[in-house]
Amino acid sequence: MTRSGLVIAGYYGFGNAGDELILSALVREYKDKYPPQKITVLSSNPSETRRFFAVQAVNRWNMLMWLKPMLRAELFVLGGGGLLQESSGPLNHLYYLSTIAVAKILGCRTETRALGIDPAGSVFNRLLTRLVFGKSVDSISVRDRHSAEALREAGVMQPVRIEPDPVLSLKQSVLEAPSLQPARIGLAVSPGHSCRLSAANVGDIVRRLSKLAPVDLLVFFPKEDAAFAAEVRRLSGVNPEIRNWTIPDECLDWMHDYALVAGTRFHALALAAAAERSFVGWGGEQKIQALCEQFGQPLWLLKNPWNTESVLKQLMNAWEDRHNLAEKYPPHIGN
Repeated sequence: MTRSGLVIAGYYGFGNAGDELILSALVREYKDKYPPQKITVLSSNPSETRRFFAVQAVNRWNMLMWLKPMLRAELFVLGGGGLLQESSGPLNHLYYLSTIAVAKILGCRTETRALGIDPAGSVFNRLLTRLVFGKSVDSISVRDRHSAEALREAGVMQPVRIEPDPVLSLKQSVLEAPSLQPARIGLAVSPGHSCRLSAANVGDIVRRLSKLAPVDLLVFFPKEDAAFAAEVRRLSGVNPEIRNWTIPDECLDWMHDYALVAGTRFHALALAAAAERSFVGWGGEQKIQALCEQFGQPLWLLKNPWNTESVLKQLMNAWEDRHNLAEKYPPHIGN
């Protein structure tokens, strides 16, 4: 049997715009070699994935449904995004590494793409990572040096390539439109760091930033962020616009409107970078720290006590510096 298909697995079909944009970038990249009818995605919501991307999709939770597409595929791709991490549950490593192992057993060539990997605290996860990457992955790509170091700590000795997050390669209208000197600020925040980031704190920042420029709240993961954004708006007292997406690519066009983007959502910051906009990262996650480091943009570590005056000063400095990015960004953005 001649193999000619592609299977992609990741955190798809959960309603997180960042992960859906990763999938959009991968589908665009591979579409010249694999027409949509030969691309199959393992998705939590197959019907939605088919509608958004015009590809094939099967239920990611039903292993029996993986068999047919993997048996006819020549390539299996895992990624990108922060898939191998323990903070969101004990089974992430087992699930994602199992997809690679099954694909290899069924005869696919396998690769990871711009994978985000946190250090594994579990002995089992370290052993499983070393085994699967050592025996079942033909080409390893991670998105930053922290992920490469996590693989080394797990005992993976195979060559590891570092490549930018796929979202940085998206070049829809947002990168082609003429500069209109946007004068708005977008905040993409989540309640995931609620012990350090409260709706009251963000609401205060929105209220005070609104004296500088109009501020919008960008909802990238409605299931987690929508209620938090509504509470921020209520507490801000200035009624900022809340923007929700209906199709993932809408988020690309949002960036037309902003000169500065800040917050805890990694892919909001990545889109700002791709659109050559200034951004400020909030949070302690390695992926946000690495992105800010890569693009020379400021970071507020949420492990530090919240200080409204310091946060506001950092944002205002980024706002003042927003026109000085032309020489910083292009080398980092995908072609």
